Amino acid sequence: MKQLLLSLLLLITTQYSYAQADTLFTTSATIPCIVKEITPEMVKYSHVGEELVNSVYRNAVQKIVFHNGRVQTFTEAAAFKKVSNRKDFDNVTVTQLEGDVKGLFKIGEISSAAQGATLFSDMGAVKERAFRKIKIMAAMMGANVVYLTQNQTVANSFNIHNNSTSATAGTFLSGAVYTTQLLNAEEFKARLAGKTEFNVVEKASFKSGSNDMTVYPSKYKFKLREVKDDNGLIILDGDLQGASKYNKFRIASFDEDFFYIFYEEKGVYYNVKLVI
Repeated sequence: MKQLLLSLLLLITTQYSYAQADTLFTTSATIPCIVKEITPEMVKYSHVGEELVNSVYRNAVQKIVFHNGRVQTFTEAAAFKKVSNRKDFDNVTVTQLEGDVKGLFKIGEISSAAQGATLFSDMGAVKERAFRKIKIMAAMMGANVVYLTQNQTVANSFNIHNNSTSATAGTFLSGAVYTTQLLNAEEFKARLAGKTEFNVVEKASFKSGSNDMTVYPSKYKFKLREVKDDNGLIILDGDLQGASKYNKFRIASFDEDFFYIFYEEKGVYYNVKLVI
């Protein structure tokens, strides 16, 4: 009887503690906790029943539902648009502020360049082309944010005495690509429902010297051996016709009907659309 009473008391205490808890919604988890402090950069909290203070960047926080019912949303997370597949490249955010990517998930490095065709090329148009290219590449990788560490534009230069030293306008961009929301490996596995062979319906490629991606229909097959969760990234081990040198591919995105895999070969980006 005494043991039963102690168990009931513990259960009631635990339920009361969770009833008094706040709920922190991040881009990757829902956390019952006690929010301790909200700063311009961080949200600090403790897990229920613990004193240890944890921190999460505000960029990764979508909202907090406090135990009294008040809801606080965070514009930092909402400011980034969703990139569902490569066609959403215009939704990619390009930033040079390091604070914008704190708390986001880095998935790779990226660079882009654009050069004017003549000495009379518009510098603004050249720069716009370089930014468009880097957005396309990021979307093909499954990213929705690019953090630029290098942004260099050179104007047209003329040398009336020696034409060989004249140069057209050019822009070079490089940095890292991030996503605000990691894909869920278990959800992806559930969508596949045990299937191991898939039809490719489209293949997109993007070369460093191109201004746009090339998309063409495909009848290739993909044979899946294993789905792996690599620190939040979904990696497929399998065989893709037309890419015989590779057996590791990363999921860029997926929905109810299709999934997209990304790989890179000799500076060419590939994004392949497959039917689930």
